[in-house]
Amino acid sequence: MSSLLQLGTHRCYHLYRKETDMRKGFNQLCGIITNEPGRQVTQGDAFIFINRPRTQILPII
Repeated sequence: MSSLLQLGTHRCYHLYRKETDMRKGFNQLCGIITNEPGRQVTQGDAFIFINRPRTQILPII
C-alpha cells in the first residue's frame, strides 16, 4: 500500500527524528508531540513520525 503525502505552504511541518513505534495509537503520538517538542496538536501544524528501519512514515495532521 502506498500513499501520497502532499506538503503545502499553509502549515508548519515538524519531523520527529527519533524512531517511533508505529503501533502507538493517536493519543500516544499526540502525547509525544505535546511532551517532547512542547507543541500543541491543535495549532494546525503537521507532525511526521518515522519507524526504526525508516521504511514507514506516519503524518499527524
